[in-house]
Amino acid sequence: SRVIGLGYNTVITNLAVMILLDLAVWSGWLILKRHEKTNAQESYLLLCTIFITLYLTSLFTYTDPLALTFLMFGFSCLDAVFNQKQPVTKVWQKYLLLIGTGVFLALAVYLKTNTAIAVIAVLIFIFFNRKSFKKTFLLLVVFLMAFAIRTQATSVFQKNVYHYKVVKNESFPYTYWIAMGLNPKSEGSSVNAWSDIAKYHTYQGRSKHTQKLIKQRLKQMGVSGLLGLYRKKMNSQWSLGTVGT
Repeated sequence: SRVIGLGYNTVITNLAVMILLDLAVWSGWLILKRHEKTNAQESYLLLCTIFITLYLTSLFTYTDPLALTFLMFGFSCLDAVFNQKQPVTKVWQKYLLLIGTGVFLALAVYLKTNTAIAVIAVLIFIFFNRKSFKKTFLLLVVFLMAFAIRTQATSVFQKNVYHYKVVKNESFPYTYWIAMGLNPKSEGSSVNAWSDIAKYHTYQGRSKHTQKLIKQRLKQMGVSGLLGLYRKKMNSQWSLGTVGT
């Protein structure tokens, strides 16, 4: 590792991330296997092979790969609960898998907040999955309890063990990401976004500035401009072969 300029810690970290991503890929393959979709399995493995350069070396350390791994674990558990072709027969196993879904998604959201959209998707899926009202209610309660308990446990652990504390005056408001995504000049990328917001030294100042930017950009673009921006963003996301990385 020294020959290529990487320390042992970097190599070990990258290997761990690579293994976790492999497990995420395996979880996706398991879902397709349960549904006995041979063509889909082959296409899935082909896509994973095409994009293998993005995750095989894992020459980055960020929360995205970890969040993705726990997200796929959660989806795999959820699929096992509702799968009709290879059903789980024992009730306690179903609820254990549902608890696993809640725990894994809580970890994914902890690592990457925008994965909360997956939690909303799971709630919608459970609600409209043609179960009796009683069964649907129990499934929703078990999932939400597992998610809430794991989230609270993470918060307590973070506070009492690591003594982690958010310094609000140094943090950025969530509206920062919305303002950045609505920048037509950069097609929603982070070009100069951080430096523009960071010049305001208080949280309130940054929040007011980002809200002002959002209103200005929406007004300047209008409906047609906004649709055009999203068309360009979708083109950048998928046509380059890097999935936005």
